[in-house]
Amino acid sequence: YLRGVTTEGRGRAAPAPLSVPYQGRELTGEALLRQIDDWSVRGIVEPTFVQAIRRVHAHPEWLDLADQHIAVLGAGAEMGPLAWLASRRANLIAVDLARPAIWQRLIRVARDGNGTLQVPVRATAGEPGSDDELAREAGVDLLSETPEVAQWLMQAPAPLTIGAYAYLDGAQHVRVAVAMDAIQSQVAAVRADTTLALLATPTDVYAVQADVMRAAHARHAQRPTAAQLWQQPLHLLSAGRLFRRNIEPLSGGNLGLADALVVQ
Repeated sequence: YLRGVTTEGRGRAAPAPLSVPYQGRELTGEALLRQIDDWSVRGIVEPTFVQAIRRVHAHPEWLDLADQHIAVLGAGAEMGPLAWLASRRANLIAVDLARPAIWQRLIRVARDGNGTLQVPVRATAGEPGSDDELAREAGVDLLSETPEVAQWLMQAPAPLTIGAYAYLDGAQHVRVAVAMDAIQSQVAAVRADTTLALLATPTDVYAVQADVMRAAHARHAQRPTAAQLWQQPLHLLSAGRLFRRNIEPLSGGNLGLADALVVQ
């Protein structure tokens, strides 16, 4: 039903170094480490975030993904990792809708990188002669062709990581999330070499460690007096819905529940 057409990157051979875009520039090396330490001191990021970045910085060889095969569900997603992975020699398997504009961009990103990109086409399709022809033939629908995507990924080389990054508005997002869950579950049940990845939304509800909860409560209590003067009346008028603490302790107090849902 589906087969992959492989495109190879033509960019710089070595994997790109660890970098983080920030305020119009790329932070790398010691500049990056100083910035994440500053964020940690100011309570902007958690200590485990700093530890993780420092570990990767200390092991640049981890950024060479030439031995990894990574399926990207929702390859064209704005917040997806395809461009980052494409510059670090990864072997990518892209899944996205049959829209030529999407695939023209993805193929261009892959060509500028240094890895490979498998593009899904129908098994009956001819051999594309150019990248533009490939973009016109490419694509598959996660919602209506869920079993076919799973079957295709089962044939991928090992080790395989399946990342879920597709996004749709409203109720359609629930449908595509379930489809991606189904694909990951089906492949993982058959292949023990499968690793699962996903991009969580910050506007959801999460369990957090007690120290994170305590830090959030302290920052809430230490708001500037001027802010509290106008926030408190709104808090009362809204029956406590506005400007309240959004992390509450779970039973036992070892965890907190962070409610970051956006109520329109």
